[in-house]
Order: sequence, then structure tokens, then C-alpha cells
Amino acid sequence: MIKLHSVYPPASEAKFVGDEPVWDNVEITEKNYKSEILRGLNWHGYCATDKNYKKYLEEWIKANKPTDAKKFIASLRTLKKANPTISSLARISMRNFPLSEKDVLRIEDYLNSLQTKKKRVVKTDTNRPSVQDAMKNQLSEIFSEIDHLVDVSFKEGCASAKSMVNVIFRNGENIKAPHIRLIINYIQETYLNEWQTAYDGSDEQLSEGYNFMSKRTFKSIINEFNLLIDLLSRQATAAKTQRIRKKKPLDKKKMVSKLRFMDSFDELNLKSQDAVNIIGSNLVWVYDTKRRKLGYYEAEVKDSIYAKGTTIYGYKNSCEKILRKPETQLEEFMKLRKNQTKNWFDTINSKCTEMKGRTNVNIILVRID
Repeated sequence: MIKLHSVYPPASEAKFVGDEPVWDNVEITEKNYKSEILRGLNWHGYCATDKNYKKYLEEWIKANKPTDAKKFIASLRTLKKANPTISSLARISMRNFPLSEKDVLRIEDYLNSLQTKKKRVVKTDTNRPSVQDAMKNQLSEIFSEIDHLVDVSFKEGCASAKSMVNVIFRNGENIKAPHIRLIINYIQETYLNEWQTAYDGSDEQLSEGYNFMSKRTFKSIINEFNLLIDLLSRQATAAKTQRIRKKKPLDKKKMVSKLRFMDSFDELNLKSQDAVNIIGSNLVWVYDTKRRKLGYYEAEVKDSIYAKGTTIYGYKNSCEKILRKPETQLEEFMKLRKNQTKNWFDTINSKCTEMKGRTNVNIILVRID
């Protein structure tokens, strides 16, 4: 029997969140399956860390794939982050929850996809997979990306449908119409049908599983994912009616060529960072030399900041504050590590003003992280 590592909720919220769910004496039926699995996913989504997620999968592999454990665990350890939903399903299974064949297959497909990244799978089976199965295997990475977007939407708030399309197709310039239709079906059947049933209240137990969030927030998530499906449908139609040509990679220098900023500001010994690095960044810091204001743009989703014309786009938060002593404050700021900058900025006793993304000849690109 595999010994499971312990996971606890934050100490300050333990009495509200409760201990990790266990299904030793719980009867799971077709009627309560979804609400019970949601209870487990919500708990782990709130309490588990990236380190926990990897351990969840390692323990599941040792229990369910002992002969191939070394191979799967080696592939798993090459990842920066494991898929939170798949990892939580594995942990729930180890806590005596009887997963359906479909959910077990999701775990196995995810682990197999890690192997295909490492090297091509040698075909030992003489029976070739169906066209649909082959297409689903090709899309396993995108399905995992969608699962992650769903987790982020429930934990941190839903990104815009347009941003989600950009994340899903980050490396998918050649995705064809049949593949896009499979992605639409996955979102609809895995998530949207269930969400709509829970929101309408037609399934009491399912509705109870989502009562941790307000109706308004839940509805906004449903609307955004419906809009995502609409955008994907348009893309599928366009892909079907015209031959898909391989796009040339975007010229980053061309994208930032019209941005307006100063190369240097001798008075404070400041030099602008290379503007090309703005494309795909997560945090851009700018200093307005005329108004003595330091500000930042924070990415809406990972690596989403970009530039078009004279404006910065792809950010969800922006804030600028006036510096009373820019000489000493900027010198101190430039010495900070990137995970310290926002905390330092919060200590500035000055009013936070939202920025519009527009650049001008008075700004310096101080840092790009």
C-alpha cells in the first residue's frame, strides 16, 4: 500500500475549509458523482500547491502503474508544473473515490502525453487508432491548457475569451477545422453543460457543489466560456472555407517600432530596456520623467503583454504613483529581485492611478520581467 503525503489547508482558514475529503464511508452513485468529485476538486484547488500536484501524480503512478513507474515519474519530474485538475483527480482516486472510466482515462492520457513529448511512441500494437482518437491525442496538450484555464477562472477570476483563445493556440498556427470542433465539444461536454445545469438549479446536488461562489461570478464565467466557443466556431468556419497557410512568425521589432519612449535619462542615470522584451512579458515598469511617476502593467494571463502602435496591450492591472525622492527610490528599486518589486511599490505612500497603456517621449522602460 502506498503511503500518501499529508496536505493541510492554511492554518488561518482550517476551520472554514475543513480537512482533506476522504470517501471511506461514502456511497458514490450516478446521482451524487459530480457533486462529490467537485467537492474534492474545489478543496485541492484551494489548498494544494504545485509541489503537491506533482506528488499526487507520483503516488497514483506507483499505485496504478508499478511496472512503468520509473518511466512515468521521470517524465513528470521534467515538468515545471503538473496539470492541477488531472493531479487532483489522481489524489481523489487515492482517497478511495471510485473514479469513472472516463476520468481514469483522462489521467492515463495525460501521462501518455508526457511520454510523447519526450520521444515518439514506438507502435507495438498492430491495430491502428481511429482518426478521432489520433486527433484527441494530438490535442491532449490543449485540453490540459483548457483545464488549467478553468481552474484559474474559479480561483482568480475569468480572463477574457480573446485572451483564452491566444493561450489555447499559443503554438497552434496550423490547427485545422476538425481539431477546433473537437476542442469546442470538449469545452461544451466537460464543463459548460454541467455549469449551465448547476446554474439553472435543475440538479440540486450539482448546484450545491458550486454554491461556494456567487451567482453573478458563476454567470460571468459561463458567459465568457460561451463567448470562447463562439470565437472558436468562427475560427473553425474560417479554417474550413480557406486553405490554412503557415503564418510567418511575428517580427517583434516591427511590433514595438512605433512605441514612444526615451533611450536614456542622464539626470537619474536611467536607460530604457530593449522594447522587444515587452512582447510576451508579465510585468512592465515605466517611469515618467516629466511627472516623476513610476508605474507598472501586469499581464492578464501568463506572457500576454504585447505592443501595437504606440500602445501597450494584454494587461489586466496597471498603477502609477508619484515618487517624492526619485533619485534614491529608483536606485533602491533597480536593486530588487523581480518577486520583490510589487511589494516594494505597495509601500509607497502615494495615490495609485490607473494607466491607459499609451506611451510618450517622456517615459523610460525601467524594467521588463
